[in-house]
Amino acid sequence: MWICPEANGHIQATGTDAAGRRRYLYHPRFREQQEAAKHEHILEVAPALPLLRKHTAEDLKVRGLCRDRVLACAARLLDLGFRRALRALLRRRDDGERLFAYWQAGAWHDVRADDLNAYLRERTDTDLTAKDFRTWHATVLAAVALAVVRTGGRQCAVHRDENGQLHAVSARCTHLGCIVAFNSAEQAWECPCHGSRFAPDGQILQGPAVRQLEKRDM
Repeated sequence: MWICPEANGHIQATGTDAAGRRRYLYHPRFREQQEAAKHEHILEVAPALPLLRKHTAEDLKVRGLCRDRVLACAARLLDLGFRRALRALLRRRDDGERLFAYWQAGAWHDVRADDLNAYLRERTDTDLTAKDFRTWHATVLAAVALAVVRTGGRQCAVHRDENGQLHAVSARCTHLGCIVAFNSAEQAWECPCHGSRFAPDGQILQGPAVRQLEKRDM
């Protein structure tokens, strides 16, 4: 274990846990600044997510396991919230092979985190990286807590549009019942699990849901 001799050092201590992993204890003020910077960054890159979804949908239609299609699959997993699963898939197995690979120039090429980050930047023309999705999904969960209210024993998704009209609909996606979250960049309710999207008044914008969100009285 190492302990910082300075009270204001951004790293206060380091050590190794029982599993042999390196651990760091950061100064509270430094953590606050880092968290604030991450959320400021999300405000900059979030408007590019609709463009990313458009490109990934197009790339997934390509035949074969080419670079763009395989990386689009990885990006879609990130966008749907499967960050931990994707992280595990990108790790090496015991024999040194990777579970994500694409075929190019007559050979298989392993997919690494740098490849995915390059794809995200190419498709959004921003400095979006895989790590940003962790902050994005936490922001979505916070938005759910703020935009979804309980009334009459039921959860309602509430939004007031730019004309001042209040829209209240069921907060449960009609596909499998997940709680939707509001995407202010696209002005739509989105299911974080399977990607269904709804207009503020509950009309379907994108499947797999086939029924609109039920209207609620407030």
